[in-house]
Amino acid sequence: MTSKLKILHLEDLASDAELVERELKKANIHFELLAVDNRKEFENALDEFHPEIILSDHSLPSFSSIDALKIVQTKGLKVPFILITATVSEEFAVSIIKEGADDYILKDRLQRLPSAVLNVLKKKRLELEKEKYFNDVIASKEQLRVTHERLLFHIENSPLGFIEWDSNTIAKSWSRRAEEIFGWTEKEFIESTQTGFSHVYEEDLPRAKQATEELINGTVERNTPQYRNYTKDGRVIWCQWFNSALKDADGKVITIMSLVEDITESKNAEENLKHSEHRFREIFENAPQAIVVFDVETGLISSYNNNALKVLKYSAEELLKRSPYDISPALQPDGESSKKKSIQYIEAALKGEKPAFEWSMYDSKQNELVCEVRLVKLSGADSNQILASFVDITERKITEQMREKITTDLVHHNKNLEQFAYIISHNLRAPVANIIGLAKMFDDVQFSEEIIKEIIKNLSLSAVKLDTIIIDLNQILHIRNEVNEKKTVIRFLEIVEDIKLSINSVMQEEEIWIKTDFSQLKEIFSLKSYIYSIFHNLIYNSIKYKQPNLPAIIEIRSYQDRNNTFLIFKDNGLGIDLAKKGDQVFGLYKRFHSHVEGKGMGLFMVKTAVEMLGGTISVASSVNKGTIFTIQFSVD
Repeated sequence: MTSKLKILHLEDLASDAELVERELKKANIHFELLAVDNRKEFENALDEFHPEIILSDHSLPSFSSIDALKIVQTKGLKVPFILITATVSEEFAVSIIKEGADDYILKDRLQRLPSAVLNVLKKKRLELEKEKYFNDVIASKEQLRVTHERLLFHIENSPLGFIEWDSNTIAKSWSRRAEEIFGWTEKEFIESTQTGFSHVYEEDLPRAKQATEELINGTVERNTPQYRNYTKDGRVIWCQWFNSALKDADGKVITIMSLVEDITESKNAEENLKHSEHRFREIFENAPQAIVVFDVETGLISSYNNNALKVLKYSAEELLKRSPYDISPALQPDGESSKKKSIQYIEAALKGEKPAFEWSMYDSKQNELVCEVRLVKLSGADSNQILASFVDITERKITEQMREKITTDLVHHNKNLEQFAYIISHNLRAPVANIIGLAKMFDDVQFSEEIIKEIIKNLSLSAVKLDTIIIDLNQILHIRNEVNEKKTVIRFLEIVEDIKLSINSVMQEEEIWIKTDFSQLKEIFSLKSYIYSIFHNLIYNSIKYKQPNLPAIIEIRSYQDRNNTFLIFKDNGLGIDLAKKGDQVFGLYKRFHSHVEGKGMGLFMVKTAVEMLGGTISVASSVNKGTIFTIQFSVD
């Protein structure tokens, strides 16, 4: 024994207790002994000491071994009990054994005590093991019963029917759900001696037999065939079968277990879906629009129709490797990021909206296309697929732009015609009328030589004025005719240096400072004569209308923002009262400072040149604070 045996000894004589302890030690029994001599100590020892065997004297003052044994039994303790007494009758010995004592030893034969202790402990251990075995068996049976009941409950309440077949496919059991699926009760089907093939649809019979043969010959342990079955009332239903075979030790099939599900609705839905998909594919392929489908998460195009390949000029393989971002420029025509705008449209589509918009994109040859696009989220709660249909409207947009340009040009030409009509009717009328009036004077009256000289002088002045106006008109017509000049790369700094050279004498006489900043944009691809005219007129204007006693500071800079080129001309000159004269700034023969000689042609020529180049010009000015001209050209 590896641990000490806990012995409770009920004895009122210390000498007898010592004898018992000596005999046990002689037998080399390792033990811990607690001796008590009254009822109270005995009961406390049972609760606290937890003995593994009890040795008890028969007669104690006011307490006996019978009383002690009953206390042990009342507490439900299964502790071996050995009676140790001086003398005892045979009848008493039999009776106490019947009461539950395991053995008795006479005090004059204590040498038998060790073997009796060991035998009783062995017997008790065997009894406990036997009891545990029977309890385990009972518990296993109960667990098996509960498990079986649970299995039956789940089988009966499962959405799947349960059928057990023998090796000849004769039904052995048939669940309530199987009855609901096929219409036969378990009793009806089993007693009808139908096999598992009796209610299989004729066309599907070979498939059903093959699945069963695979199980029986051991090709597979389980399979999941689908085929049609008849119900009791003659309906044809689609069933999904989950079959498995149970075999004996020799590998022979004992039984086949089948779970069956009525999948008629899902099959019908599948067929309808196939039909819908076929119709969708026909519409998809034959739609007049180009169509692509792309995945929001991967960003890649996953499907397309033939029109998409035609518009974008990609092969099918190439297109499937690209995303909408790959076929879009970095910026849209409005200057906004293509990626940022596309995310906004995609988010709208994912919310169920159907955004429609114009979009610039590139084909495989990097030709820019303008398309009308509509996004639609494909059906399905978890779908991240977006269908994009688009139509190439590039030619239409070019036509619209040409129409707008023609309209703008017509409006502009009408204004020019009005301007010319005004010049002819107003500016030409005065000198012509003077010439006619003076000429008539010679027909009616005789004048002195001095008066005739004065008349001829006035005729000469009117003719010079008329010639000046005609030269101005010719200059205007000339600049408009130069629009067909070939465009070249023009460096801004070179233009400024050429102008400074041409007005060198003026710059030496006056205190003129021209500051330039062309670091952001050094050149432009345009008509050199027009650009030179713009620079020359604006620079010369700033010099002419400088503030007295102040050096003229002219600042010129250039930059590009998105698809536009900007030229800024700033000076610290006299400025213009735009509140009064704002609508006349770029008019022909409009002058705002009478103390300086001029004709009012410069700003008119600047505006004409800018507009002929397809640009716009604006002005900001304050009296005695200077003027800023801003010219904007779109980048081709």
